[in-house]
Amino acid sequence: MTTPTLTSYDCGHSSYQAGAHTPNGRHICRDCAEREEYANFMADTRELQRDKGAFFCYLSNDERELTTWTGYKLAQVTALWSQRVGFGYHTHRWYFNAVDAMGRKWYGTSAGRGMYARARLAKS
Repeated sequence: MTTPTLTSYDCGHSSYQAGAHTPNGRHICRDCAEREEYANFMADTRELQRDKGAFFCYLSNDERELTTWTGYKLAQVTALWSQRVGFGYHTHRWYFNAVDAMGRKWYGTSAGRGMYARARLAKS
């Protein structure tokens, strides 16, 4: 059995939990990563999306929420449906509509419950 290691992160915190690497190369704790990801999602992301495309998140296991990698709720899923894709094999792509806490509408795709999702802010 291995002993957990206390890690000091660039955000100034220390933790026994795994941290996250940010796009600018910082290694931050799980709590700071969750807050940073939520802040990025809630910011006006149209400029961000113009440059980078979609916001990456997760479809919750109960298929009712879009979440961060730690499970923090970003938006409520309002519609979810699947469509068979590919030729000669059984694969489904899940499509969703969602609404965040500010009332903004999102749409996107996922591989299914608990899986990675790509969300885009709908035009208003």
